[in-house]
Amino acid sequence: MEIRVLRYFEAIARLQNVTRAAVELHVAQPSLSVAIKKLEEELGVLLFTRVRNQPLKLTEEGHLLLKRSKRIFSEIERVEQEIADHQKLRTGHLKIGVPQMYGYTQFPHILKQFHQTYPGIRISVIQNSANTIRSHLEEGQLNLAIIDERRIHRKWPRISLEQQEMVASCALDHPLAQKESMQDNEFEYLPLILMDDTFLQRNIIDKRCEQAGFRPNVIIESNYIPTIVQATLDGLGVSTLLRDLVEKTPNLHAISLSPKEYCHFHLCWLDEDALSQAEHAFIRFISEFKDKIN
Repeated sequence: MEIRVLRYFEAIARLQNVTRAAVELHVAQPSLSVAIKKLEEELGVLLFTRVRNQPLKLTEEGHLLLKRSKRIFSEIERVEQEIADHQKLRTGHLKIGVPQMYGYTQFPHILKQFHQTYPGIRISVIQNSANTIRSHLEEGQLNLAIIDERRIHRKWPRISLEQQEMVASCALDHPLAQKESMQDNEFEYLPLILMDDTFLQRNIIDKRCEQAGFRPNVIIESNYIPTIVQATLDGLGVSTLLRDLVEKTPNLHAISLSPKEYCHFHLCWLDEDALSQAEHAFIRFISEFKDKIN
């Protein structure tokens, strides 16, 4: 089984079409088809279901091979990166996953300090929900992630960063803008602007509402923080955000939940041996920098 053929397979699986894959890979279509046919013969299984004039679909075995292939590609990329990293870290690549809410507030400040220390390291930040970031970490698509402790397996190595308060937020001209704290039952009839259910903040508010005996009245659901912030500023409803974000946004008011709710953020990783020099440098940097947060 050759890496080259696995890359052929991944492109076909992603594009669901041999012709488009051939164009992307700059390989003749007949050669691509023959390579995949030989791979299926080597494995003794069909990797695709083939229906005339229909997109190619992966079989169960095809899904398994695709998952393993992505891990192989990640390992190859990691080895290439480690070899390319200069011993003094004048070059390198840091790739890290961060929940959107945290990536919107404190994390840019951390990146600024890290870049000033290691100006030659290229930084890629993957922002998504905590669930998605955790999945990327488990699947080997990421080596480092900053996520809330409720999404971290107890055996994972980690460095505690900080805790931030999750609050309700509204526009300054909203009727609730005079409040500093609110009970869960006060959410019952409010129009809410929330992240979708892959995000921790949404899971938290859904659970609190359920425990209070009602379903939240969600009028806008988004996975894009600027949309939620602007809809809140426009007075369309109440949202749940981190206090740091609310206090840095003009014309937004923060209201503590009662009892208060906090997110505890940690830098975590799974495999020490898989970390590149740049990733090790970031862990060392965070160990020294964390006491300066807040």
